[in-house]
Amino acid sequence: MISWKYQSSRQRVNLAICGVLDFVRDNSRESLKKMLESVKSSLTDKRVTGTLAQRISRLQRAQATEEVVESGVVQLITLHSSKGLEFDNVWIVGCEEGNLPHTDSTEEEERRLMYVGMTRARSRLILSSSMEDGMESRFLEEAGL
Repeated sequence: MISWKYQSSRQRVNLAICGVLDFVRDNSRESLKKMLESVKSSLTDKRVTGTLAQRISRLQRAQATEEVVESGVVQLITLHSSKGLEFDNVWIVGCEEGNLPHTDSTEEEERRLMYVGMTRARSRLILSSSMEDGMESRFLEEAGL
């Protein structure tokens, strides 16, 4: 356990994960060993980074996203929570000044969030703004839209 903590404190999360899961696998029933190898593979995949908690959270979100896509339901999320996710179709509504950029945040952060949201779309991106509630967001013009 001391070694696992040391590796983790040195940002060597993969080594800590492998150590823990190898120990658990070696001390588990045969029926659990395949599942533990799958967990180890998922948590140490090159595309999954961050702390152990961050990795588990991303994998949980990915699984939830897959379940939503398979069920064909609409998922409503914020631009903040869309980071790291991908969808066939993305609608960003409320692309007006005052919403994007929002008045309670910095313009740079709001611009970044807008582009994060835009890049979540695999096939189709739809951006909408109200014609009655004010001007379109300056980010639409900056993006050449």
